[in-house]
Amino acid sequence: EVIEGADNFKMISSGNLDSRYTPIELSDAFLERWAQIKLIYPDKEGTIDILMSRAAGLDEKMATLITELIFDFRNILASYKKDMGLRGAVEVCQASLASKQSLRKLIEVYMLNPKSTYESDQTLYKKLMERVNKRIKG
Repeated sequence: EVIEGADNFKMISSGNLDSRYTPIELSDAFLERWAQIKLIYPDKEGTIDILMSRAAGLDEKMATLITELIFDFRNILASYKKDMGLRGAVEVCQASLASKQSLRKLIEVYMLNPKSTYESDQTLYKKLMERVNKRIKG
């Protein structure tokens, strides 16, 4: 069966197609049928803006701290061929407004081991927590 799209019909899909993110390899034929656009993460100012817009009431100092951690984590994770998106950081910011948990614990839960990816590698986990402890005193 063929489904015909209306005039100017466009289909947009997103995915982590790089081998660093998925063990599933897509065929060349499939990839040739799609225009691939690499999206990059925003700079620090853009990241702060996103965090503050997604967590109403978050102060800029907290958004800046979390942003600095994201960039710290990305530097560490690059050598492991891993990445750090914004979802966990947004969750930390949102939870920090309503939770009695320490910020350190929220970062651990939402940013470091949301999928147990980093927790299973104790060396990497330790490096990431060292950055947290360096930025968050007390």
